[in-house]
Amino acid sequence: LSLPRRGMINVHASVLPRYRGAAPIHRAVMHGEAETGVTIMRVVRELDAGPMFSVVTRPIGSDETSDVVEADLARLGADLLLRTMDDIDAGTAVETPQDATQATYAARIVREDGLITWSRDARDIHNQVRGLYPWPHAFTFLDGQRIIVRRTTLAPAVATSGAAPGTVVA
Repeated sequence: LSLPRRGMINVHASVLPRYRGAAPIHRAVMHGEAETGVTIMRVVRELDAGPMFSVVTRPIGSDETSDVVEADLARLGADLLLRTMDDIDAGTAVETPQDATQATYAARIVREDGLITWSRDARDIHNQVRGLYPWPHAFTFLDGQRIIVRRTTLAPAVATSGAAPGTVVA
C-alpha cells in the first residue's frame, strides 16, 4: 500500500460507507435504492474503509438494470478520478474519514441470489430481476425447467390490487 508515491487510490462504485464490498451496484439496485454514486478513496487494509477524497451521485431509475447503472458510474468515476488526482497533485485534496457506524456490505453475487421467491412483494422481485441483469439473472422453475427472467414491469393494476404477494391476478 505504501509503494505508490501518493498511496493507493480506488474508484469504488457506491457512496461509501454504504455498500462496501464486491457487488455494490447489483446490491443497490436489488435493494431498490433511489440513488448511488462513486467514491474516490484511499486504499487501506480494511475492505473499502479508507478515507474518501470525493463523491459523485446519480439517481437509479425505477426500471434501470445494473449494467446501465454500471456503465454510467464508470463514466462518472473516470471523470471524478481525474479531477481528484488533479487535487491530490495540487495538494488541495481533503481526505474525509468514513463513518464506520454507517457501513453496509455488498456481498459478492452468486447464482443462487437469482432464485425468485414468489411470495415476496412485486417491487422486491422487480428489483431482484433488474439488479441481476445481465448476470447471473433472476430465475424460477416451471414444471422442473429453469426459466430465466430477464425483464419485469410493475403494472399499475397489479401494484394496487391488494392481493397477497405471490397471487396471480391476471
